[in-house]
Amino acid sequence: MYLAKALGRTLVLPPFIEYAGRSIKLVPFDAVFDLDALRRYLPDAMTMSEFIAVADELGFDRNDATAYCYGRPDEPRECLMQHPEAGSPRSPFWKQLGFTFTRSENHVLSTRVHPLLVQQWQARYPVEQHPFLFLSGPPAPYPVDIKHCAPLQEYVVFNTAIVEATKYELESLFDGRPFVGVHARIGSDWERVCRDMDGKTGMYMSARQCLGMNDPLPKRVCYPTAKRMVKDVFRLIRQRQGAITDVFVAADVRVSSLVRELETKLNKKRDKHNRDHPERAIEKPIRVKHAKKRSYQIDMAALQLADEFIGNCVSSFTHFIARTPGVRANYFGMK
Repeated sequence: MYLAKALGRTLVLPPFIEYAGRSIKLVPFDAVFDLDALRRYLPDAMTMSEFIAVADELGFDRNDATAYCYGRPDEPRECLMQHPEAGSPRSPFWKQLGFTFTRSENHVLSTRVHPLLVQQWQARYPVEQHPFLFLSGPPAPYPVDIKHCAPLQEYVVFNTAIVEATKYELESLFDGRPFVGVHARIGSDWERVCRDMDGKTGMYMSARQCLGMNDPLPKRVCYPTAKRMVKDVFRLIRQRQGAITDVFVAADVRVSSLVRELETKLNKKRDKHNRDHPERAIEKPIRVKHAKKRSYQIDMAALQLADEFIGNCVSSFTHFIARTPGVRANYFGMK
């Protein structure tokens, strides 16, 4: 978004990829996010279907497109996105959209914001010779530059249908009561990501949202145990002096068993707290819920509406929630 605005180019909003078995389904951008909100920042932004209609009208040959990849220009290898052997999702993504890449260009242009950013891109790819830039990946640094992406978050909001479905879900679960939102990243793939933390710092994945660039990254932050999650969630409930006793959980695993475990252990912790501190007793039992329909969009939208949010410092999913204006963000393993 930042680069498109800086260059004065139109941003084409690609569809999202959802997997259905071994095949992929393309979900239009505006089926998830509000286009009007995004166009407050980028008035000319268009969906992929809108772009295809315009490109076809201009006579652009979708069977003779150029792919642009990050890499040294003198490297002999071509952009993988133009080959069938590129695999999923690249090859089927472009095939479903009706594009064939017959040539490619490599570049090593920076995507980090600095005074020469615009000049470098415009000099390398003037609009007259390169009207369309089909990039193999987002032209943005990873991990993202927090000070530049956070202000853009207000323009990336879920559409009305998802917001209304989320509010209905939360109303059925909590009847308007305040709640703690939890993002639990504990799947087997994530466990492998967090297995070896030696030498990992705040520059690892999205950890800069809660660590300094050179701060060591503890495993408890990357892969919190159930005990750690219970401790940190209960701390938020205790800090609110029992005003919040409802918890909403979104996870990358089948969430029902996790919900039962958290509810049981949180209430055991509540019982001990009430015995030890009767003057600060939490009167209501703690209830832990999850969305009835498994939907990452509803999970994310619900977490954005939480009165307190706690998630995984290393996860970009958590980062999307945490940088939403108004969200009170906390991270597992940090206290």
